[in-house]
Amino acid sequence: MFSRLTDAYGSSKAAPVLKIVPRKSPGVIAQYLAYPAATVEIDEVLINLCRSWAKDSSNALAIVLGHELAHYYSDHNWCSDYAWALRNTNLGKTLNAVSKVSKIEKESIADSYSLYYAALAGYQGFDIFDKLLDQIYQLYKLPEVLAGYPTKKERKELNHVQSEKIKTLVPVFEAGIVLKSLKHYEEAANCFEYLISYFPGREIYNNYGVCKFLQAQYYQPAGTINFIYPVDVDPSSRIYPQHDRGIDTVNREKKYNELLQEARRAFEKAISFDEQYLPSYLNLACLYDLRGNYQAALGVVHDVQHTHDFENTDLQLIKAISLYHMGNNKEAKRLLLPLSKLKNDLYEYNYELLGFLMAGENRFAQIEKWKDEWVHDKVGVRTDTCDVSLPVPATYNPPGALSPVSDSLKVGQAVIGNSKLLTVEMRRARLMALVVVEKFTGSQTRSANAAFWVNNGKCLLVQFPTINWRISYKEIPYD
Repeated sequence: MFSRLTDAYGSSKAAPVLKIVPRKSPGVIAQYLAYPAATVEIDEVLINLCRSWAKDSSNALAIVLGHELAHYYSDHNWCSDYAWALRNTNLGKTLNAVSKVSKIEKESIADSYSLYYAALAGYQGFDIFDKLLDQIYQLYKLPEVLAGYPTKKERKELNHVQSEKIKTLVPVFEAGIVLKSLKHYEEAANCFEYLISYFPGREIYNNYGVCKFLQAQYYQPAGTINFIYPVDVDPSSRIYPQHDRGIDTVNREKKYNELLQEARRAFEKAISFDEQYLPSYLNLACLYDLRGNYQAALGVVHDVQHTHDFENTDLQLIKAISLYHMGNNKEAKRLLLPLSKLKNDLYEYNYELLGFLMAGENRFAQIEKWKDEWVHDKVGVRTDTCDVSLPVPATYNPPGALSPVSDSLKVGQAVIGNSKLLTVEMRRARLMALVVVEKFTGSQTRSANAAFWVNNGKCLLVQFPTINWRISYKEIPYD
C-alpha cells in the first residue's frame, strides 16, 4: 500500500522510509520526520486499529499514511503527527512554535492532497474519516483541544469541506486521462487546466502541455510529414494525424503557434516544480523540434543527459530526429539503428521512415502508401478490442449534478462495484467510460505499448507504474 500511495504522487523525490514502531511507543502515533532521514513512522497499535475496519481497513490506513506523505511531498519539514502529536514530546514542542493559522493551513493542504492522491491510488476514505478520528482520539486518550493546534472539531470540518471538493476533482482527472487516450485533446486539456487551480503540480502541468502539443498538430499544414514524437503512449495517432479542415491557412498557423506556446509554458512550469522531471524535458525537446528550433531541441537533450545525468532511449530518439532535420542523416541513422531493434513500434516506425526519407522518397502520396503497407504488415488493424467482461450500461443517470469543467464540458462519476463509470458531456456527444483499476507488476518504457491499434476500438488499456486502467467506452452523439 505504501508504495502504491507514493507512486500516486509520482514525485522524483525518493520515497521516505516507512517505519512501524513497537506498540504504543512514547510520543508516536503517526508522524513524518524530516531528519536525519525522511521517515514516516506509524504505531503498530494504529495499524491494528485500521485493520479492524474490515473491508475499509485499507482506506483507513491510506488516510493516515497519505496524510504524512502529503506533508513530505509538500516539504512541510516541521511536520505533524497527523494532528495527534503529544505535547510532551520534542515534536510537540516544535509544533507549538508554529502559529495555529499556519498549522491549519498546512493540515488542510495535507488533508486535501492525501484524499486526492489516495483516491487516485484506488482508496476511498471520504466517508470514514470522522469515525476513524474519534477512535484514534479515544485509543490514545487525546484531549479534543490541543493547545495551539486545530481541534478535533476543526479537523472534521476541514475534512468535510475538502472531501466534497475532492470527490468532484478525481473524476475530472480520470476524465482527462480517458479523453487524452481517445484523442479528445481540447477537452482533456480543459480537465487538466481545471485541476491546476486546485492541485498545481508537475504531472498536471505536463498532462496539460501534452494535450496542447497534440492538439496543435491538428493545425499543421495538410501534407506535413512527421516523425512520431515520444510525447504520448499512442503512436497510432501520429501515423494518421487528423486535421481541422474548417479553418483557413492564416488562422490555422495562428492557432498552431498559440497551442504550442501554451504547451511550452506548461512544460516549463512542470520543470519549475521538479528540475528532475524527465517527461517534461523530453516533451519540451519534442516541441522545439516540431517548431523547427532544432538547436534548442538538441540543447535540451544535452542538458538532460549531461547536467542531470539522464540516459533514456526516448531522448536518443528526439536527438536523432533533430539531427535529421539539421541534415546530419548519418548520425541520425546511427542513433536510430539500435533503437529499432528494441521491439518497440515507435522506434521501428521512425527508423523505417528515416530510411524512406533518406532514399529521397519524400512526396506525401508515397509516404501515405508506405504507411498503409507498414501498418498492414506490422500492426494488424482491429476496430474492436473490447473485453466482453467490461459492459457499459446502455443508459446512465449521474448521481447529482455534473461538475462544470468548462462552458462546454461537464463530468460526473458513479461507482459500480470495483469500477467507476464516468460520464463526460461534450459539445457534440456524451462519453460514457467504465474504468476498472487493476494491479500491475512489471516494467515498461514510456514509449512501449501493450497494443498498437490504429483505429479507436471500444476498449483501452492505460498503464501507470503500479496499476492498469482497463477502459470500455461508448460515445453517444446528441440527437
